[in-house]
Amino acid sequence: MSCFFSQKIKIKIADIVISVTSKKSNFRIAYDDILHGFLSRQDPEVIIRASSGSLPNLKNKEMIFDSGGNWTLLKSGGRHAFCLYSSDSSGKPYAMAVFNSDFRRGEIFFKLSDPSEKERFDTRLHFKYPLDEILMVNLLAKKRGLMVHGCGIKKTGKGLLFVGKSGAGKSTMARLLGKDKKTAILNDDRIIIRKVGDVFYMYGTPWHGDIRICSKDRIRFKNIFFIKHAQKNYLKALNKTDAVARLISRSFVPFWDKKGMEFTMDFCSDLSAKVPCFEFGFIPDKSALDYIRTKT
Repeated sequence: MSCFFSQKIKIKIADIVISVTSKKSNFRIAYDDILHGFLSRQDPEVIIRASSGSLPNLKNKEMIFDSGGNWTLLKSGGRHAFCLYSSDSSGKPYAMAVFNSDFRRGEIFFKLSDPSEKERFDTRLHFKYPLDEILMVNLLAKKRGLMVHGCGIKKTGKGLLFVGKSGAGKSTMARLLGKDKKTAILNDDRIIIRKVGDVFYMYGTPWHGDIRICSKDRIRFKNIFFIKHAQKNYLKALNKTDAVARLISRSFVPFWDKKGMEFTMDFCSDLSAKVPCFEFGFIPDKSALDYIRTKT
């Protein structure tokens, strides 16, 4: 894995350009080769500035959501603050990201473990789990789209979207389809869906699963396949109610945001009404490919 460094990067994910800028000249941003493929020169929609030092002391803060793990969401004076924790942080955050109400402007603060150390830091944490995905979920919930647990495949100009929980076979499907030279893998674990005009598109993201292949491309898709391992290959059409329930349970949804949840529900309802949804039980071998080719 290669690593790159810069004082400013602009990343484009699902047509959302995010700028991350170091506030100090000796504080560089590091990113790996996967993220390098998502760099952009376009004007940013989201601007983030980063620095190291003391974390801000928020006044009148209110707990909005506790992940029960490595992050919490607070609200303070109309702003949102993500507190990030590591397994050895003794209950205190190692970083805090403070955003305005629409998440388009923000600052990230990294706490120095030793006040005497120079302000140089491994800033891959600027746009790395969990902050990157949390930010994207909140941005999408502002009437932009939805991120699903999905494997996106681009095959001879056609999009195939396989959605499933962990262990359902997303990476297996990517491996099977990826053997075809005419096939490109957008991502085997996280796919973003957005509506452009009256058309739904799926976008690749940099947040991969077992297969370390990602693409920033987008492509139109005409079906959604909810996958599961099975004793035989089969397709079962789903009604709208079932499809919406499966989408919600296999997506990254903003439980802490009432309006965001309302948009997400409406988006899933619209999506399942206009894009046919199927349960796809499959045997993890070439027969699954032959079967899906005859049905799409």
